[in-house]
Amino acid sequence: MTFRLPVGSAGALALACVAVWTPLAACSAQPVQSAATEPSQGTAILGEAAILAAAAAEVTPLMADGRYQSVSGAVVYQGRVHTFHYGRSPSGRAPDDQTLYEIGSLTKTFTGLLLAQAVRDGKVALDAPAALYLPQVDPSRLTRNGKPVTVRHLATHMSGLPMLLACEDQPADPARIACLAAHDDRDFLRRLNAVELRSDPGDTYLYSNAGARLIGLILEGVYGAPYPELVRRFLQTRDGGIDVRCGAAVEDPARLAVRDRAAETCDGAGGLVATTADMGRYLALYFDRRDPIPAQATTPLFQDGDFGRAYFWNTYRPETEGQLYHGGGTFNTSSWISLYPRQGLAVFLISPTVAEGAQGALNERANAIADRVRAAAGEPQAGR
Repeated sequence: MTFRLPVGSAGALALACVAVWTPLAACSAQPVQSAATEPSQGTAILGEAAILAAAAAEVTPLMADGRYQSVSGAVVYQGRVHTFHYGRSPSGRAPDDQTLYEIGSLTKTFTGLLLAQAVRDGKVALDAPAALYLPQVDPSRLTRNGKPVTVRHLATHMSGLPMLLACEDQPADPARIACLAAHDDRDFLRRLNAVELRSDPGDTYLYSNAGARLIGLILEGVYGAPYPELVRRFLQTRDGGIDVRCGAAVEDPARLAVRDRAAETCDGAGGLVATTADMGRYLALYFDRRDPIPAQATTPLFQDGDFGRAYFWNTYRPETEGQLYHGGGTFNTSSWISLYPRQGLAVFLISPTVAEGAQGALNERANAIADRVRAAAGEPQAGR
């Protein structure tokens, strides 16, 4: 499916369905509003066929791998969102633009947008101690060697908090699933008030779901609303057609790519579900020049040579290639997003596959799709 993101006006152009290894999917027009990035001078305007050919060239080898039952995705370029689907989901159905996927840690990029909004609203200061916004937390637990954990540290995984505060010692599902389901906010805060930081804040990168969850609690506190509602409000004020929700809020389980074990919890670290069309429209928000929040959310907060981190986004050569990226994984899915704001280009890939190296493979394919799209349009190639 392809749909247009008009520059500066609401509306939608005709949509074209595509089917690759799947039955033809149904299409419907969707009104969209966006001031999308326009093609740079000397860049060719790419049609649907060229975009989908770029995707097919990279996704087809994944399908031949044998570990991937299906792969779905979206490419955003030149103000259009193109979605595609290969194979069949574990439920036996061919995925389409109505299929819901658990997006795992891609949820953190939504949290990053909300945090950027809170900073702009004056609700949160990046370099303030995180404990300032968490009256239910003992500040000494978020301090090590006299250095407090700041909001910036949490958003860049430099807080010293561990990956998880619970369930790390549990074996794979179903025991770990049950443990995580019981690890509610009350249990999280109880454990946080007994945690020992593993490094001084700001010293060492340590990927932490606990830190992202803590940002979610800060946002809930400063805005007085639960995290899922904050996500809904943010998206509704930008593009009312984006329907991203918590896994536990899915009314029709038949729409899930994997029907059992949908995310029961939803917080700043993970738990959202979305369709490929939703993710395409979401990524298109980052190209809306009228909105300062996406630009702020993708501004590096920490940089070390070529690599760094923005508001939960990973960054690569922000002054040249300007790439941002993030991976996502659940008990059911592996996913990847790559974003190039300067070129108005984004790639999203997801598969109901949990296998060693799956996220890395999606990373490579997403980068390769972006390279193919740029090459077809005459854009400069990234220097990875």
